Amino acid sequence: MDGADRPAEDSWSAVQVAGWDRPALVASGIEFAGSRLDTVDLSDSRLSRLALVDCELTASNLANLEARESSMLRVTVRRCRLTGLVWTAGILRDVRFEDCRADLVSLRFARLERVRFVRCVLTEGDFQGVRGDSVAFVDCDLGHAEFSQAHFERSEIRHCGLEGLSGVQGLRGMSLLPVDLVALAAALASELGVRTLED
Repeated sequence: MDGADRPAEDSWSAVQVAGWDRPALVASGIEFAGSRLDTVDLSDSRLSRLALVDCELTASNLANLEARESSMLRVTVRRCRLTGLVWTAGILRDVRFEDCRADLVSLRFARLERVRFVRCVLTEGDFQGVRGDSVAFVDCDLGHAEFSQAHFERSEIRHCGLEGLSGVQGLRGMSLLPVDLVALAAALASELGVRTLED
């Protein structure tokens, strides 16, 4: 598919897209349904109301993409660069992220339902105000991530890096492995104003 031959605002269904380079694209209402997107570059783009439905996104670059009020429904995202992705006030439902670099990602005030992050770098991620149901973080780096005002139900953290995590109260509703709870101790102590004594 040649993006140069298409209008900026469009809808595609059941297509396979490879090597589609549209960095710094500005548009609204773009939708992909039942499609596979490989090595797509939408970095530094501004796409409001972007919709991905029943899609696979692989080895693509969405760094610094602003996709406000957008949605992913039944999507798998693998080996993608998502650094600085802004998906505020959006919806992620039945989505799986695998082996993605997503440091500085912002999901502020997004709704997450049945979302799984596996082996993802999420350092300094912004999850403020997230409403999450059945969300899992597995083997991820959540160092210095922000969870204030978040609320989770039926969610879990397993074998994750949690150094410097903020907004610990926003993890209410999460289940953690004992090893992860120990890793979270410093952040809990900091928020509670508890100091550590030396023997």
